[in-house]
Formats: sequence, C-alpha cells, structure tokens
Amino acid sequence: MNQKKFFISLCLFLVIFIVPSFRNVYHWFPFPELFAFLYLISGGVVFYVLFRNVVITFIEKVPSKIIFLCGIVYLLIMSAFTFQVLDWSNSLKSFRRDSTADDAMILSAQSFFDGAGMYNATLYDGAPISPGPGWILLNSPLSLSGLYFLITPIWLGIFLWMIWKKSHHHFPVVFVLITLSMSTIFWTLTGVGHDLVSISFAIGIFFLMTKNITKETRILTLLFIAIFVGIISTSRILFLILPCIFALIIPFTKRAFLFFVTSLITALLFHFIFFELSSNYDPLHLFSRGERSVGYDLMALGGILEIGIGALSLYLYTHPKIQFAYKNILPLLLLFLPLFLISFGELRNVGFDFAKWEGANYLIPVWGMYLVTILGEMNVAKTGSPVSRNRSLFMSLMK
Repeated sequence: MNQKKFFISLCLFLVIFIVPSFRNVYHWFPFPELFAFLYLISGGVVFYVLFRNVVITFIEKVPSKIIFLCGIVYLLIMSAFTFQVLDWSNSLKSFRRDSTADDAMILSAQSFFDGAGMYNATLYDGAPISPGPGWILLNSPLSLSGLYFLITPIWLGIFLWMIWKKSHHHFPVVFVLITLSMSTIFWTLTGVGHDLVSISFAIGIFFLMTKNITKETRILTLLFIAIFVGIISTSRILFLILPCIFALIIPFTKRAFLFFVTSLITALLFHFIFFELSSNYDPLHLFSRGERSVGYDLMALGGILEIGIGALSLYLYTHPKIQFAYKNILPLLLLFLPLFLISFGELRNVGFDFAKWEGANYLIPVWGMYLVTILGEMNVAKTGSPVSRNRSLFMSLMK
C-alpha cells in the first residue's frame, strides 16, 4: 500500500473506530479532552505498527492452530461478556435506564410471530423500532430462542471465517480482532446487544461475496447473494443504497443489472409488505431524523458528492481497463459519506458534546466494508518469506 492509501486508510480508521468511542471517553474519564487526544494518538500508533512488514511476517509465522484457538476464545469471551451485560442491563428496565436496542429486535420478532404485527410492539421508552423487517426475520431464531446475546459473536465469527477462506492467511483475522478491540464503542454496543455491530459484519460478508462474482459464477449463486443483500438492506431504511453500491463492483453489465434489480426488489418487497401490514411503519422515522440531523447544507453537499463518486465508480467499474489507484475505495466512500454526514450533523446539533453524541452509532455499519477494503489493499507476508510489495492480500478477490 502506498503512502497516500495508507494515509486515507488511517484517517478512515480513526474516524469510524476511534472517534465514535469519544462518547465513552467523555462519559467515563476526567479531563476527557486529554484522554480523547491520547486515545486518538494511541489508535494511530497501533494502526501504523500493524502495517509494518516485520509485524505481518511475525504473525504469519504463528501456527494456524494457535490463531484458530485465539479466535474461538475471543468469540467465547465476547459471548460471555454480552450475556452478562445484557442480563445486568435488563435489570435496569424498571428504572428506565436500559438500552432498547436489543428490545427492538426481540420484541418486534415476538410480536410478529404472535400475530400482533411486527411494529405493534412497544419499547418501554416509547422509541420507534428502527430495524427493518427482513433483518428482524433473519435474526428471529436468536431473538425468539433466548440466544440473542450471540448475535454479534455469530456474525463476527462468519465474517472472520469468510476472511480466512478468501485469504488463507493469519494476519487478516488478527488485524480484524485487534482493530475491533481498540474501539470502546464496539464493546459497549456489543454488550447492550445493539444490532448495528452485526449489521456491519453482515454487510462485510456479502460485500466479500459480491466482489468474488465472476463470469463463471452460476446465476443461482448470484441470485442467492443478491437476495441476501436485499434482506440486509432492510436492516435500516437508509441502506436501500446497498444494492446500488454492491452492483457497481460487479464488472459485468448484465450480471450487475440482474444483481441490482434482484436485491433492490427484495428489499422493497419486504418494506412494502410490512408497510401495508403496519398501522405505523417505524423504520421510516429515520428519514425524518436524518433530515433533522443533517440539515439542508449538509444534504446538498452530500448529494453532490454521492452523485459524483457514484458516477465515477460506475465509469471505472464498467471500463476495467482504466487504471485508477483509488478505485477499490470508492464503494466504501459511497456508504461512508451519507452515514458520516448524519453522524456529524447530530454531533453539531448537540453542540459538539461527545457525551451526548448518539449519532456516533451511524458510523458503525461502515466497519465491515472498511475492513474488507483495507485488507484487500494491504500487502501480505508468506510464512518464511519476505513481504511482497506487489502481492495483494485478496488478489483473486480484488481483481
């Protein structure tokens, strides 16, 4: 990775992993400005160290069994942590101090299968239910079985397995786990069962699968991926942009169009059916919240940039012979930009008081795509050999 790409990767890492964690820093620490600054610097240093060839080579020499065991232990610790925190958090419901993130998924699924309507469920604080119907149904086995505390470990486990399957290297798995561990907001949102963390891994999983679509890919496989992308796109109403972003990275026009139409129709069908079945379709509240948060100035700027980046991406991906060094980063920016503007707008609305910055959560869904994109740009060491400066970690995936 050249210096310019490294700088872009570092800035995005700090913005989506470290800066949202300032909310916890301003809640927990005295002199929060000092601790936030030290946290930012520390995150940058760790990120820089992880990119050193000697570190990559060392990790690649660790036996596979040890890496696998460490990954299993990590997921078990996360599961136990989430179970304990959710149990403690639920005990605060009577004091109206509990997060409603887990209730939004659990109560809506229970209400639907009880025949009362998915969005007739009521959260104790009166907050609307943000998750969309396809996402709620996809995770309903966990929501209905009392195993909801496993939602993030399961999606993260699948994400790690996919990365291992595509790279056959140790470093990507270690890089993901270290990166997540450095973010305090990862642990707080995981602990309260917030589904945005799982959404980020789900997006990353199907982003990986979509990037691997070739001319030889069977149509049934393409449709399978497209349908699941459509289901993931219902997780929040704003993610209706995902079918467009994912279709852009398929360099075969007919297949890209089929993918786009299939995934978009899947998402719209879920929304339409449950909109008709609901007296009040809660997921739509995010449109009005986004409008209040962003403001017309940021909406205009974001619209211009989104159209410009989208047009450039479409041109580059439909003309694969044209060389552009930052081509693989463009799809990530298409997802990052609108979420960043909403997040920044909410921070501006609370007077840049990080302790009150609920909009920090909007940056979380970018994590999966970011990790796939950055790992795809990194060089990798083969065990016992120097790092090749011309070998991408996901050569076959990123073509």
